[in-house]
Amino acid sequence: MAAAFVFLALVLSEFSLPARALVRRGKARLLNVSAGLFNGLALRLILPAGLATWAGIATTQLGRDPLPFWAGFLILDLALYLQHWACHRYPILWRLHAVHHSDSELDVTTGLRFHPFEAIASGLWKGAIIIAFGIGTNTVWVFEVLLMAASCFSHANIRWTGRAAQWLDQVWMTPACHRVHHGLSATSQRSNLAFGLTLWDRLFGTWSAANSDAAVGLPAASGRDSDKFRKFLIFPFIIK
Repeated sequence: MAAAFVFLALVLSEFSLPARALVRRGKARLLNVSAGLFNGLALRLILPAGLATWAGIATTQLGRDPLPFWAGFLILDLALYLQHWACHRYPILWRLHAVHHSDSELDVTTGLRFHPFEAIASGLWKGAIIIAFGIGTNTVWVFEVLLMAASCFSHANIRWTGRAAQWLDQVWMTPACHRVHHGLSATSQRSNLAFGLTLWDRLFGTWSAANSDAAVGLPAASGRDSDKFRKFLIFPFIIK
């Protein structure tokens, strides 16, 4: 419910304070939302009780005390950074992740545009981290809600100006920061990899200054009709 509220608030913000005029977004938005719903269903089938069950196994079933909230949150945030780093370094993972980058324009729905295989792999990766480190149920719930909100926020087509925006650019992955990551070159796509805290990009040398005017997209997706759901599903297997 909280994630849905944030999503709706961001959609309304895009209409009231758009950063740029977008074109050809009808099919793309429909695909992105459909992908988010489809992935949610797929994860529900693979992990019927969700990641909270993994947290229960890590603590109650294995007799561990859960990590403090701050520690569990930082570990999960770092785990997502490392997952994203790997997606841009290893060809087999990049083929799946390229589906996300194939969106020719960015808006809040781009935060839902992930191939089902990547979504499932991400869920299993987080589950393994939760069990390995004994991350508590409450931490997992909060992190999952914030992850969903952060993914949609960082892709939102919202006018991003002012001192408060510049300050937030330094600590959190904002639309102006993440737009650099969706740039046309491999170099830009390997920068600003964090989903939440920009701490990880700064520590590991993948940070790049925010640029709200950067061109975005994936040249390899041009002409592939990638906003159709069938092409969306097979895109990892046809991209060169």
